[in-house]
Amino acid sequence: MRPGRAAHLVALFASAFCIASPANASSILGNTPEQVHSRFTSIVEFNIQREPAVVDRLTDQELADFAYVYGIRNSGDFDALSRTFARRLSPTSLVRLAPYVGADNMRRAIERYAEPTVAQSYEALVSLKIQC
Repeated sequence: MRPGRAAHLVALFASAFCIASPANASSILGNTPEQVHSRFTSIVEFNIQREPAVVDRLTDQELADFAYVYGIRNSGDFDALSRTFARRLSPTSLVRLAPYVGADNMRRAIERYAEPTVAQSYEALVSLKIQC
């Protein structure tokens, strides 16, 4: 990825994930590019909690880019994001996202934080995917 690409993606994903931002968004997001960059992971996690469907609107390439930028901004730690996903997303979405945050990470988060019906459906979908 070229050097300016990560900065561009932070701005893109910060705005994409800010669809559900409250009226006082600037105090949450920041007023400068540096503030938005430094708060990126928090912005993403906050907005996925408020508007989980935003993740489903991303293409596979956007998800790959997002995971790359999130990993850089959070030193490769996807635990908080996986936890947010497990609490808020459908089993189908979780299966789609697992490769981007790490299948083991996702499975641990689902075991700990997802509703039992979500966890069961997730395991069934993973099982079907493996058999195909």
